[in-house]
Amino acid sequence: MPTPRLRFACEKADWLLLCFDLAPGALPRQPWLPAELSAALDTLTVCARELTPTPTIPDLPTLAEQMTGRCETWRALEHHGTHGPLTIDDLGPWERRNLPRLAATEAVWTDLVVGDTLLHFDPRYDNILISPDGTARLVDWGRACTGPAWADPVCLLLQSDLGDLDPEPILADHPTGRNAHPEHLDAFLVALAGYWTHTAALPGLPHARRATITWLRHRWT
Repeated sequence: MPTPRLRFACEKADWLLLCFDLAPGALPRQPWLPAELSAALDTLTVCARELTPTPTIPDLPTLAEQMTGRCETWRALEHHGTHGPLTIDDLGPWERRNLPRLAATEAVWTDLVVGDTLLHFDPRYDNILISPDGTARLVDWGRACTGPAWADPVCLLLQSDLGDLDPEPILADHPTGRNAHPEHLDAFLVALAGYWTHTAALPGLPHARRATITWLRHRWT
C-alpha cells in the first residue's frame, strides 16, 4: 500500500501509541502542480484496487455511519429555517432557490453513497506526502470507513486548491470516477455541501464549501 507501514502499537494509561515507518517527502504545493496531483490520484487508484473489497477490520464504520448527525443541514433549513447558528439568510441565492432539491437529495444520500472499498476519507493535500521520486503516500487514516471507491478522489478534489482546474473531467478520467453513478455523485456532493455549510467557520472548510457548491451548480444547470 502507498502508505507508511505500521510497525507496532501499544496502549497505556488511556494513550494509544502508533509507530509507523517514516514517509520521506514533502507536502504537495498549492494550488496543485499537475505532476503532484497526478501522483496523488494514482495513489488513490492503487488504494481502491488493493482495498476492494475492504479487508476484515472490526468495528469499521460505513461512510454514512462516519457522517451520522452531520448531514442534516438542508432538511433543517427547509423545515425550520435554521440549523444551529445557521439560517436561510446565510445561504447564497443559488442554495436558497435549490433548497427543496438539496433537502430531498440529502434525505436519501445514505442509500446512494455505498460501496465495499476501504476509504481513507480525508485525502486532502496535507495528508499526502510527495516522495523524492514523485510518488505520493497517504498518511493519517483516522477517518477510515467503507464506501464507494470514487469517494476518496472526490474528497481530494474538493479539499485541496485546484487553481483553475475543473474537478468534473478529472474525476471522469479517474479509474474509480468512471464508475460513479451521476445521481450517487450528486448525493455525495449534497451531503458534503450541507456539512461544510454548517461548519464553514472551521479552518479550511470555507474553501471546501465553495468548491462543492460550485461543482453542484455546474452539474445541476
